[in-house]
Amino acid sequence: MGNPVFIGFLFVVFFLMGLSLLGLFEVQVPSKVSHTLGRYKPSQSFLGAFTSGILSGVVASPCVGPILVSLLAFVSSTRNITLGLSLLFTFALGMGQIFILLGTFSQLLQKLPKSGNWMTGLKWLLGLSLFILAFYFLEPLTSHTLFYLILSASLLTLFLLYLKRPQKWPFLKKKATLLNSLLLILALFSSVYAFLPFWSTNLNTPPDFPHWQPFSEQTILNNKKPIIVDVSADWCAECKELEKTFSAPSIRDIGSQFTWLKFDATKDSPQLQKLKEKYQIRGLPFVMFFNQKGQWLQEQTLTGFESPVEFKKRLERVLQQN
Repeated sequence: MGNPVFIGFLFVVFFLMGLSLLGLFEVQVPSKVSHTLGRYKPSQSFLGAFTSGILSGVVASPCVGPILVSLLAFVSSTRNITLGLSLLFTFALGMGQIFILLGTFSQLLQKLPKSGNWMTGLKWLLGLSLFILAFYFLEPLTSHTLFYLILSASLLTLFLLYLKRPQKWPFLKKKATLLNSLLLILALFSSVYAFLPFWSTNLNTPPDFPHWQPFSEQTILNNKKPIIVDVSADWCAECKELEKTFSAPSIRDIGSQFTWLKFDATKDSPQLQKLKEKYQIRGLPFVMFFNQKGQWLQEQTLTGFESPVEFKKRLERVLQQN
């Protein structure tokens, strides 16, 4: 998540998978393979049941493929094995729970909802959810104007897709006029909002704490307070989340005992390369702490998002080392 290229890749993945769920294309195995698997008859054994479960996931790939691809992309961005295991395990439970229930209580087969347009509607809602995630990742990478222009173009694309291929969303036929109007209004609003950056500025007034100073090695050496150095970038989503931690009310009192320095790593520079080599910076956000003597407290370095409660504990540990 500390690399703009990878964040851009996540945007593309979520955006394409959203289009897939809206019916533009399907993520599936070759038809010959799916037909062969469809003729498979499992034996009445534990191995047969296990093999049948694996194959059912392959056959269901057009429906679950976009969600699984998006989930894998997100898990890879966190590099958290425990989180990845839990998310994929939960996904597997969701896929298999219905078969476990039906196998245990066979009478439920008669109460299952009939397939119909509501299933297409569910895919449509999931597709919109992936679009929201896609633009969540895109926002830190772009300027205010470019972000809303891309959003407007995407809404217009959905508008045109629906006009040309309404059969893909038959459940919306009765609401065609409402949907067309909504997409068009949102697209026009986004395009207008793109050229009114002062709206965004007024809505996102920077907090009055902490009081940032530009990064300087000389400030670190001559300062009489312990120092916090935040190395961040405009395209870093976690950096923006971490700023909320810095300005939290619970941090204000203890944070006033520090000098806050910020280094802007949005664009590459010789100074940034020197900083990376000196402090082994591998990704963003990267928050360093120095004591009153200007010594780097490497063991307290923060390399990801942290809640105000945990960050306050970290500041307390830093003060104890001064």
